[in-house]
Amino acid sequence: VTVNDDAFYFTVTDADDDGVISLWSSEGDATNTSELIAHLPGTVQSQVVLEDTTYFIAGPTNTRILWKLTDDGVEIVTFLPRAASLLTVAGGQLAFTARTEGVYGVGPSLWVSDGTADGTRMVIDLTPVQPGNISHIAHTDNGIVFIVRNDDAIVEGVVDYSLWISNGYRDGTYQLISSNAGSWGFGTVAQAPELIRV
Repeated sequence: VTVNDDAFYFTVTDADDDGVISLWSSEGDATNTSELIAHLPGTVQSQVVLEDTTYFIAGPTNTRILWKLTDDGVEIVTFLPRAASLLTVAGGQLAFTARTEGVYGVGPSLWVSDGTADGTRMVIDLTPVQPGNISHIAHTDNGIVFIVRNDDAIVEGVVDYSLWISNGYRDGTYQLISSNAGSWGFGTVAQAPELIRV
């Protein structure tokens, strides 16, 4: 459920129709409750509010879509790369992760968006980290921080996790610290480090 101005929005899964998901809005009474999208493509992955506008990612794994709520209902912002998720407000923009085709195959990548199709772009492609992923993402006064898990560097059950920071551009994105393939045992296959918001 998301509240936006005087209305709230929610999804309904129809168990009798192969689990079709629909998006609805309501102002708290039956008269002002209506279906906005009859067949939402996939479940809502993430939702955030940027400058009084609610954005969310929905769609199947290979065809994720960035949506936004408007005064007239809901609209598509842009189609996103494969497995887009972890939508986060990062200062005056949106940040999210995806899996994109790079030089070394399909791997994790960091993206940003100003809430428009033209303003949605990849920050960095981390395909050398294969088959790893970006497991957490958050924003600080110094930029976007995220944790990268590298499954190729498991030593005695300890996974290589690294903390990265980005200013939203490739040249301003770099690794801060790494578990160094097991020399610092702060992440295992079963237990990943997490970013804590304070």
